[in-house]
Amino acid sequence: MKKIAFLLISLLSLTMIRPVYAQVSKHESIYIKLNHDGTMDHTTVVNRLHGSTDEAVIVDYGSYKSVKSLMDDTVGLIEGNRITWPADVLTKDFYYEGELEDIQLPHGYHITYYLNDEPIQASQLAGKSGQFMLKISVDKNKGYQADMDFSTQIQVALDLDKFSDVRMNSGNVVTVGKTLTVNYMLLPDQTGEFILEAVVQNLELSPIIMTLVPFDMTVPGDIQEGIDGIGDMADGSNELVEKTTDLQEGIQSVTDAVYDLSKGAKGLMTGAEQVEEGLQEATEGITSFQDQSTQMVTSVHELVTGIGSAQASVEQLTGGYSSIKENMDNLLEGKEQTLALAQNMIASGVEDNINLGHQLIAQMEAYTQMAISMEQLNAGLHTYVAGINKVETGMKAYHQQVSQLPSQVGQLTTGLQHLHGGTHDLSKGIKALHKGASQLNQQTKELPSHMHQLQDGQKELHSGIATIHEKVNAYESLTAREGTRSSFVDLGNPIETNTQLIIQTPPIRLEKKEIIPHVAEEKKTFWDRVLDLFR
Repeated sequence: MKKIAFLLISLLSLTMIRPVYAQVSKHESIYIKLNHDGTMDHTTVVNRLHGSTDEAVIVDYGSYKSVKSLMDDTVGLIEGNRITWPADVLTKDFYYEGELEDIQLPHGYHITYYLNDEPIQASQLAGKSGQFMLKISVDKNKGYQADMDFSTQIQVALDLDKFSDVRMNSGNVVTVGKTLTVNYMLLPDQTGEFILEAVVQNLELSPIIMTLVPFDMTVPGDIQEGIDGIGDMADGSNELVEKTTDLQEGIQSVTDAVYDLSKGAKGLMTGAEQVEEGLQEATEGITSFQDQSTQMVTSVHELVTGIGSAQASVEQLTGGYSSIKENMDNLLEGKEQTLALAQNMIASGVEDNINLGHQLIAQMEAYTQMAISMEQLNAGLHTYVAGINKVETGMKAYHQQVSQLPSQVGQLTTGLQHLHGGTHDLSKGIKALHKGASQLNQQTKELPSHMHQLQDGQKELHSGIATIHEKVNAYESLTAREGTRSSFVDLGNPIETNTQLIIQTPPIRLEKKEIIPHVAEEKKTFWDRVLDLFR
């Protein structure tokens, strides 16, 4: 009944087209049967001729293998692509069907079926239950060369007693009673893949129906202004993306520079801290050296005093030496006489004299040796005195210089203390600089990420506007085309023609065995013949 109702609606719609009198016009309905997988099975054309003519015959055009009147037994003549009918058939609207030799559709259809996620042939689906999925892929047919644009409506009707939890990737739904119809739409030049999923019990599926009608649309002026504005937006968004990219690169350069600044400030702060610590240690060392220099001055003074005392002692020693030398000189004045006396005493042969003579000789030799030693001591004393005099002179000069050292070290200590204070202030300033640079680095570190987000947003905006612009351009290209009233079967047909294509797959049904009583064949009416096209 659903199929019959659909065909009746399609045929009744033919009578709603405004007739053009005083000439012949035509409405052609092309019925295409597909196999379950979307490949073509059979094509039949139903033509409706109406109007009037002064000619004896009506000539239609098309590459038909055969033609047959749906009104009566009138026979049409096929000559090449010319089909000739007697003009008197136009006493009322005249319908005839024809079988085409070949036809190229605007689209190719590929239909696949799945049950429980596994591909399945349509012939095996009837009566099955489970998770059902239907995929309809619509692609451009490269063999289609006709300059006719069609919009396409695809309808899939589901029995809600059998299908539930219906989901699809696009399209819209109309529910009438217990029938849910999913509708998909395609404009000219569009392709797509439509996916329908549902839970099914005891599967049966009505034919998938695709209706193609010529596309004809004009654009109002105010909408055209909006379309032009979208083009400007597309150009502007592209420039915005470019400028945002430049800005992002600049922000990255700033971020890198701030990072280098923060890194340099940290190194400067570390260096300043080390300088401050070094100056502190130097100040402490100089202060300690100042105390030691004072002690050094005292020690040098004591040393100079000691050298003076030593010099006085040497002078006393020199004086004592002079007395001893004088006595020694006196003793040695009679050395020759004493030695001669000693020799005489030894020569006397008297033992006591001999012993005494030897003692005198030994004593004189000792005096002589003492005199030599005294001479050496005297020479050493002179050398010592000369050295001690030089030491005294040097120590006095050194004492004079060392005496100035505490004052100079004090000045150095004061300078170092001032330098340490300045360095401490400098270190505080550098620490503040480092803290500020670190905060700036932390804040600017997030800028590239935010700029990336801004850039991504701009790109998405540009992509969206570009997509809209692309769709609008496609829409404009469609609306710019003049509506056609040509025959799809033969584009050169001079008869003004309204065309529609009705495509459908076979239903998926459980086989029902029925006992059909023998009934005498009745003569079929026009409507019976039309309905036979889809039986």
